[in-house]
Amino acid sequence: MKSNYRKLGDFIRIVDERNKDNKKLELLGVSVEKCFIKSIANTIGTDWSSYKIIKNNEFCYIPDTSRRGDKIGVALLEGYKEALVSQAYVVFEIIDKNQLLPEYLMLWFKRPEFDRYARFHSHGSVREIFDWEEMCNVELPVPEIKEQKKIVNAYNAIERRISVLRQINDNLESQIQTIFNNKFEPLKENLTGDNTLADYFTFVNGYAFSSEDYLTNGKYKIITIKNVNDGYIDTNSVNFINNISNKIEKSAKLNLNDIVISLTGNVGRTAIITEDNLLLNQRVAKIKPKNNLYYGFLYSLFRHPRTKLFLEGISKGTAQANLSPVEVLRLKVNYDQNEVIVYSKTIKPIIKSIIYNNLELKKSKTLLNTLITFLSH
Repeated sequence: MKSNYRKLGDFIRIVDERNKDNKKLELLGVSVEKCFIKSIANTIGTDWSSYKIIKNNEFCYIPDTSRRGDKIGVALLEGYKEALVSQAYVVFEIIDKNQLLPEYLMLWFKRPEFDRYARFHSHGSVREIFDWEEMCNVELPVPEIKEQKKIVNAYNAIERRISVLRQINDNLESQIQTIFNNKFEPLKENLTGDNTLADYFTFVNGYAFSSEDYLTNGKYKIITIKNVNDGYIDTNSVNFINNISNKIEKSAKLNLNDIVISLTGNVGRTAIITEDNLLLNQRVAKIKPKNNLYYGFLYSLFRHPRTKLFLEGISKGTAQANLSPVEVLRLKVNYDQNEVIVYSKTIKPIIKSIIYNNLELKKSKTLLNTLITFLSH
């Protein structure tokens, strides 16, 4: 054990308070994103007396790690005075908050190294369990309480910055939709017109990378459908490769400001590329304008919520939805090309602001990850 490290078991204890009085409290689950979520389970006729009560500033974790990938479900309750959780969850608290801050411990749980540790130390033949004894054996640095507060305050300040940037971008996206609605209609059923979408853009499909070539680190990041969110690209969890052929570069190399769209699963998610050295995997496509002056219009069209609903409606597949690029390009539309160009010029400054904010968001997220990594030093 490092000199400034302590065993977590010195600071925590189990809380096992049952809902004997059948209080009507919110039933919460714990996600692998390490936060509480409202349960969607059918609770009609449920006997609530055996459920556990969790209170503000108490922790909860799911010992069963076998069905949750590489992340451990653990969270700190904030925003509720008390709530209910499953009997299968472990609720615990910090014994003395003058020695260890709950918020500081939660930052430690957010580290990827903790997830790896918990998965490695999970055991069992049928289900893998990270039991209470193993949780108590976790080692972490416990600096003076003032230092813990500084770290937590720094983290919270960055999180607030991220929240503000996201809110600004949401407002900018709303402005774009308002301007768009005054000029055009989003994609919908029974479209008519003299043109097709193929007159405005084409799809550039991603490359079928082999998982055998993936690295845990490298020069190029592989963008898959899971990385494409509504309005932004998340590259925190990606695979890498170091070398690409000319064939791959031509079909899959992404450039700054490219518009990409998901074609499988949660189809129609659209975002702009804001970093270098990204490669496009299959079932994600790049929207390539036939004329660069169509760029702002195309971004607005595919970011429109009604367009996304329409694309979901025309997708096919039983196990998961699949959107056909060919079918999309054949859609008839009545957009006037001159109006499209004028519109694109009008909203260009708004899109530039969104891109800038996305860059700032990425920097802020990198700072958060750096701060969490710093905890081990």
